Amino acid sequence: MKLLRWSRISAKDILKELNLTDPPFDPFRIAELMGVSVKNNLDLDKISNDGMIYLNEKGEPEIWINPIQPPKRQIFTLAHELGHLVYHVLPDIDKFKDPIQDDYSTLYRNGARSTQETLANRFAANLLMPVGAMNDFIDKLFEKAGGKRNLTRRNVIDALTGSFNVSKDAIIIRLKRLGAIPQDYEYDDESKQKME
Repeated sequence: MKLLRWSRISAKDILKELNLTDPPFDPFRIAELMGVSVKNNLDLDKISNDGMIYLNEKGEPEIWINPIQPPKRQIFTLAHELGHLVYHVLPDIDKFKDPIQDDYSTLYRNGARSTQETLANRFAANLLMPVGAMNDFIDKLFEKAGGKRNLTRRNVIDALTGSFNVSKDAIIIRLKRLGAIPQDYEYDDESKQKME
């Protein structure tokens, strides 16, 4: 199976291998380049989930994304499911071929919290919002604005949201995890605070 080459490869290395350097990092295009089948048809049996990964009738991994979710939610969900593919499905593909051993519920994006979900979320963040690309973008943004003091955190968040095509919440969480903004930062409470 050609997909096995992507087993346990970091998001950074996937972007490098696919020669993707500039935002936005479209997971639908990334999946296509990786050779991953993605479906987003309306399926009432799956509708309670944002997305899921499973083996199709050929025994190959396939990802389903809920088409009624907002577009940016679909983007993050697909990146998340690609994380499951890389870290959980491909390294142990035989387990997923055996219905007795398999528990697909661990790979549904439905709000559950687990180590696997945390790893898939981190993969998604690294795929959609790579640190190097974010730093380059912010440096150029500051340069255009004539320095950090001329932009608020909100200005930077809005610019990142537009260029990386992810939700404001995804950008804020990413910036908090990277230590770029305080953990207690609230977008709606910002009163012209300049970047530090």
